[in-house]
Parts: sequence; structure tokens; C-alpha cells
Amino acid sequence: VESMHGVHPVRALELARSLGGVPETIRIVTCEPKVLGTEDEPEMALSAEVAAAVPRAIAIVEELVAEHRARHRSGRDHA
Repeated sequence: VESMHGVHPVRALELARSLGGVPETIRIVTCEPKVLGTEDEPEMALSAEVAAAVPRAIAIVEELVAEHRARHRSGRDHA
């Protein structure tokens, strides 16, 4: 897959499950674009608001990874 933009999350999880690789807990961090553009001319640049939200999204992902690692180290595989 070149881009995740066209992948529906439920289908991705169904595929992973069929391959035996879905953990019990899944966290998804998303960002809603301010402007989508049109089907013929989609907007490809980040709006100022989305660009400003990127550092917080990164921090959220880092927090989730740290929590997951801490649970795994302590033997609590499930949240």
C-alpha cells in the first residue's frame, strides 16, 4: 500500500485478524483535515491548524507507546 488514505480501518483490522496479528487493544490517532479539496483537485498541503497539531499528535503516540511498553514489561498485556 503506497498510502493509507484509501485504506478503511475496519478492513485493515479484518485483514490483520485473518493473518492472526491483531492485539486485544488498538489505539488510533487521527487528525481531521480542515480542507479536503475536490475529487479532481484534492488539497495536498497541511493547513496551519493541522500543522500546529502534529507535535501534539506525536506526543500522544509516544505516550501510548510508552504505556504499552510499561504494560508489557509488567506482564499486563491487556489494558
